Parts: sequence; C-alpha cells; structure tokens
Amino acid sequence: MPVPVIRHYHSVAPVVHIYTASLSGNSAFVAKDLASRLAYAKDPLKRCLVKYTEHRLTPDAGAHGTPVTVTSVYDSLRHAPTPGNPQHEVDVYNTPNPAKNADPDAVVFVVPSYGQFVTLEDGSRVKGPMVPACLRKNLTNQKLWPEPSYPNRPTPVFIVGSGNRTFGSDYCAAVPETEGIIQTHQNQCRVYKHFLDLRGTQPERDRILNEVLGTAVRQAYADFLRDERPLYEKL
Repeated sequence: MPVPVIRHYHSVAPVVHIYTASLSGNSAFVAKDLASRLAYAKDPLKRCLVKYTEHRLTPDAGAHGTPVTVTSVYDSLRHAPTPGNPQHEVDVYNTPNPAKNADPDAVVFVVPSYGQFVTLEDGSRVKGPMVPACLRKNLTNQKLWPEPSYPNRPTPVFIVGSGNRTFGSDYCAAVPETEGIIQTHQNQCRVYKHFLDLRGTQPERDRILNEVLGTAVRQAYADFLRDERPLYEKL
C-alpha cells in the first residue's frame, strides 16, 4: 500500500511506539530497521518520532526469563542520526520533547514466538504462552496505553510476527495470542497483522513500513483536524 499523499500540515511529526523482545536477534533487527527508517526517512515530510523499547533476552535466563530492557528515542527533530547507530538512549516519559505531546499515532509490537511447557498440578505438561513474559507484561500494563485525548479514538496497533516456518503450526503463534491480549485489555484498537519468516524479505519490511507510516500520518492528521484551530496557524 503506497504512502498517502496527505502531508504533515501540522508542525510536528507523528508518534510511533515500537516494542519487541529478542533472543535470537531477528525480531530486534526487524524492529530497529522499522524505527530507524520511520525516524530518518530521506523525505522530511515522512519522518516520525519513534519511542523504541527492546527487551533483550539472554540464553541463561531463557526466552521467558528476566530481560535487559532498553528504551530509546529516534527523533530527527532533536538529534542528527549517527551512522550505523541512530538511536539515542533517552527516557521518553521524563524528558520534555518539543516534537509532540500526544497519544501515539500508531503502536507496533514485533513479537517472536518462543514455546515453553508448563507443568500442571497433576504433573502433566502442556504448552504455555508463546509470547515472551516481558511482552505479556507490557501488553497488560495500562500505562502502556495513554488515555486517548479524544473519545472513541481507536489506536492503530500493528502486530508483526517474527517466526520460523520450520516450526509448522507454531509458526508466528504469538501473533494471535498477542491480538487476544490486546483485545482483552484495550477495546479501542484497530489491529493490523503481519507474518515474517525470521527477518522477512526487504519487500515485506517495506510493505510494513508503508502501512505503519500511512496509518500514523492519517491518525496524526485526523487529530490535528479535531484541534479546532485554523489550519493556517500551523502552516
């Protein structure tokens, strides 16, 4: 889907939140690629302010263990990109940001599928959740979802599965599981789903980029029109 012609007639960029957890590195690669391309697009009119949260899992702790969590801000309005590493370690909640103080225009979860078995009281073992525990905690945390500034404002949510086709029926199994958690805790969401084998192909990642960007731009522009301020004041 091509990026819509709608431009940023407002003076700020759309805000996109990206969350991922990674043990093998595939989901982190997809998430970082999306974050850097959204924030540092060649066309300034297509740049977004991106809050990026990555849960780095370790082999010792396991896929469902305690991760090292890193939160970064990709913001071309405040920082020039650093070659090879454009992210900046900034606490987005405690750092004033002149770019925008509003609800996210799109939220992206890049989710790996990590299987586990759970032992029940009777000693039997069954399949447990496929979504890493750290991401499940995010998904059920109300602080992750700011109260919309406007009533009935649905938040666009993208679920990007990074899986492995060799897992058969468990391929990207975390995607429907993530969707179920979101719909249980957040009923004002529009959910978009994508499935990638490992890191996916460049055309697949381009398609996700265009869909996230187009949706975020439309959401930001709709919010701008609701501000009830004359358009020329922001030109």
